Amino acid sequence: MSTETIAIEEAIPEIETTETRALKLTRRYALWSMGGGLIPVVGLDIAAIITAQIKMLHDMSKIYGVEFKENRAKSIVTSLIGSLGIVPIGTGILFSVIKLLPLVGPLAATVALPVSAGAITYATGKVFITHFESGGTFLDLNPAKMKAAYRKMFEEGKAVMTKKSKEAAK
Repeated sequence: MSTETIAIEEAIPEIETTETRALKLTRRYALWSMGGGLIPVVGLDIAAIITAQIKMLHDMSKIYGVEFKENRAKSIVTSLIGSLGIVPIGTGILFSVIKLLPLVGPLAATVALPVSAGAITYATGKVFITHFESGGTFLDLNPAKMKAAYRKMFEEGKAVMTKKSKEAAK
Protein backbone atom coordinates (compact mmCIF):
# COMPACT_ATOMS: atom_id res chain seq x y z
CA MET A 1 0.00 0.00 0.00
CA SER A 2 1.43 3.38 -0.94
CA THR A 3 1.85 6.24 1.48
CA GLU A 4 -0.71 8.22 -0.54
CA THR A 5 -3.32 5.48 -0.03
CA ILE A 6 -2.59 5.32 3.71
CA ALA A 7 -2.86 9.11 3.98
CA ILE A 8 -6.23 9.10 2.19
CA GLU A 9 -7.57 6.27 4.39
CA GLU A 10 -6.46 8.09 7.54
CA ALA A 11 -8.17 11.28 6.33
CA ILE A 12 -11.54 9.53 5.93
CA PRO A 13 -13.46 9.73 9.20
CA GLU A 14 -14.57 6.44 10.65
CA ILE A 15 -18.23 5.80 9.96
CA GLU A 16 -20.15 5.35 13.19
CA THR A 17 -22.60 2.45 13.05
CA THR A 18 -25.90 2.28 14.89
CA GLU A 19 -24.38 -0.38 17.12
CA THR A 20 -21.42 1.86 17.99
CA ARG A 21 -23.77 4.74 18.80
CA ALA A 22 -25.93 2.46 20.94
CA LEU A 23 -22.88 1.14 22.82
CA LYS A 24 -21.74 4.69 23.58
CA LEU A 25 -25.24 5.49 24.78
CA THR A 26 -25.26 2.40 26.99
CA ARG A 27 -21.95 3.31 28.60
CA ARG A 28 -23.12 6.87 29.21
CA TYR A 29 -26.34 5.77 30.90
CA ALA A 30 -24.52 3.10 32.90
CA LEU A 31 -22.39 5.90 34.33
CA TRP A 32 -25.54 7.94 35.02
CA SER A 33 -26.95 4.92 36.86
CA MET A 34 -23.78 4.72 38.92
CA GLY A 35 -24.37 8.34 39.84
CA GLY A 36 -27.96 7.52 40.73
CA GLY A 37 -26.64 4.91 43.14
CA LEU A 38 -24.86 7.70 45.02
CA ILE A 39 -28.06 9.59 45.81
CA PRO A 40 -28.29 9.52 49.61
CA VAL A 41 -32.09 9.29 49.79
CA VAL A 42 -33.44 5.74 50.10
CA GLY A 43 -35.77 4.93 47.22
CA LEU A 44 -34.82 8.00 45.23
CA ASP A 45 -31.60 6.25 44.24
CA ILE A 46 -33.49 3.26 42.81
CA ALA A 47 -35.96 5.59 41.04
CA ALA A 48 -33.05 7.47 39.44
CA ILE A 49 -31.49 4.22 38.22
CA ILE A 50 -34.75 2.99 36.66
CA THR A 51 -35.36 6.40 35.10
CA ALA A 52 -31.90 6.31 33.52
CA GLN A 53 -32.62 2.88 32.04
CA ILE A 54 -35.97 3.90 30.56
CA LYS A 55 -34.43 7.10 29.13
CA MET A 56 -31.58 5.02 27.67
CA LEU A 57 -34.07 2.72 25.94
CA HIS A 58 -36.03 5.72 24.66
CA ASP A 59 -32.86 7.21 23.16
CA MET A 60 -31.80 3.81 21.81
CA SER A 61 -35.17 3.38 20.08
CA LYS A 62 -34.42 6.60 18.17
CA ILE A 63 -31.04 5.26 17.07
CA TYR A 64 -32.63 2.08 15.71
CA GLY A 65 -35.83 3.68 14.42
CA VAL A 66 -37.94 1.48 16.69
CA GLU A 67 -41.19 2.79 18.16
CA PHE A 68 -40.70 3.34 21.89
CA LYS A 69 -43.26 1.73 24.18
CA GLU A 70 -42.64 3.01 27.73
CA ASN A 71 -44.90 0.53 29.53
CA ARG A 72 -43.45 -2.38 27.55
CA ALA A 73 -39.91 -1.12 28.24
CA LYS A 74 -40.62 -0.94 31.99
CA SER A 75 -42.11 -4.43 31.95
CA ILE A 76 -39.11 -5.88 30.08
CA VAL A 77 -36.57 -4.11 32.31
CA THR A 78 -38.34 -5.36 35.44
CA SER A 79 -38.40 -8.90 34.08
CA LEU A 80 -34.75 -8.81 33.02
CA ILE A 81 -33.61 -7.46 36.39
CA GLY A 82 -35.72 -10.12 38.08
CA SER A 83 -33.90 -12.79 36.07
CA LEU A 84 -30.71 -11.96 37.96
CA GLY A 85 -32.19 -13.62 41.03
CA ILE A 86 -32.53 -12.47 44.58
CA VAL A 87 -28.86 -11.82 45.35
CA PRO A 88 -28.16 -8.85 43.01
CA ILE A 89 -31.63 -7.39 43.53
CA GLY A 90 -31.53 -7.92 47.27
CA THR A 91 -28.04 -6.47 47.44
CA GLY A 92 -29.14 -3.33 45.59
CA ILE A 93 -32.13 -2.85 47.87
CA LEU A 94 -30.03 -3.64 50.94
CA PHE A 95 -27.41 -1.05 50.02
CA SER A 96 -30.11 1.49 49.32
CA VAL A 97 -31.59 0.92 52.79
CA ILE A 98 -28.19 0.65 54.51
CA LYS A 99 -27.69 4.32 53.72
CA LEU A 100 -29.88 4.95 56.76
CA LEU A 101 -27.18 3.68 59.15
CA PRO A 102 -25.08 6.51 60.54
CA LEU A 103 -21.47 6.82 59.30
CA VAL A 104 -20.84 3.32 57.93
CA GLY A 105 -24.09 3.04 55.93
CA PRO A 106 -23.46 5.76 53.37
CA LEU A 107 -19.86 4.66 52.91
CA ALA A 108 -20.78 1.01 52.29
CA ALA A 109 -23.59 1.97 49.93
CA THR A 110 -21.32 4.36 48.04
CA VAL A 111 -19.09 1.48 47.04
CA ALA A 112 -21.51 -1.32 46.14
CA LEU A 113 -24.74 0.21 44.84
CA PRO A 114 -23.23 2.35 42.06
CA VAL A 115 -21.36 -0.62 40.56
CA SER A 116 -24.47 -2.82 40.64
CA ALA A 117 -26.62 -0.03 39.21
CA GLY A 118 -24.17 0.59 36.38
CA ALA A 119 -23.88 -3.13 35.66
CA ILE A 120 -27.65 -3.57 35.47
CA THR A 121 -27.99 -0.63 33.09
CA TYR A 122 -25.06 -1.90 31.03
CA ALA A 123 -26.65 -5.36 30.77
CA THR A 124 -30.02 -3.87 29.82
CA GLY A 125 -28.44 -1.79 27.07
CA LYS A 126 -26.39 -4.66 25.68
CA VAL A 127 -29.40 -7.00 25.55
CA PHE A 128 -31.49 -4.40 23.74
CA ILE A 129 -28.65 -3.66 21.30
CA THR A 130 -28.46 -7.36 20.42
CA HIS A 131 -32.23 -7.50 20.00
CA PHE A 132 -32.50 -4.32 17.92
CA GLU A 133 -29.49 -5.30 15.77
CA SER A 134 -31.37 -8.48 14.82
CA GLY A 135 -34.39 -6.41 13.72
CA GLY A 136 -36.40 -6.77 16.93
CA THR A 137 -38.77 -4.28 18.54
CA PHE A 138 -40.11 -3.66 22.03
CA LEU A 139 -43.13 -5.77 21.17
CA ASP A 140 -41.27 -8.95 20.25
CA LEU A 141 -38.52 -9.06 22.89
CA ASN A 142 -39.02 -12.12 25.08
CA PRO A 143 -37.29 -11.50 28.44
CA ALA A 144 -37.41 -15.20 29.36
CA LYS A 145 -35.27 -16.04 26.32
CA MET A 146 -32.78 -13.29 27.21
CA LYS A 147 -32.13 -14.37 30.82
CA ALA A 148 -28.83 -16.14 30.20
CA ALA A 149 -27.53 -13.34 27.98
CA TYR A 150 -28.65 -10.76 30.55
CA ARG A 151 -26.82 -12.52 33.38
CA LYS A 152 -23.68 -12.72 31.24
CA MET A 153 -23.90 -9.01 30.35
CA PHE A 154 -24.50 -8.16 34.03
CA GLU A 155 -21.23 -9.89 34.97
CA GLU A 156 -19.45 -8.10 32.13
CA GLY A 157 -21.03 -4.85 33.29
CA LYS A 158 -19.79 -5.36 36.86
CA ALA A 159 -16.24 -5.68 35.56
CA VAL A 160 -16.58 -2.58 33.35
CA MET A 161 -18.22 -0.50 36.10
CA THR A 162 -15.71 -1.61 38.74
CA LYS A 163 -12.93 -0.45 36.43
CA LYS A 164 -14.70 2.88 35.84
CA SER A 165 -15.21 3.27 39.59
CA LYS A 166 -11.50 2.71 40.26
CA GLU A 167 -10.54 5.15 37.49
CA ALA A 168 -12.81 7.79 38.99
CA ALA A 169 -11.29 7.27 42.44
CA LYS A 170 -7.80 8.10 41.16
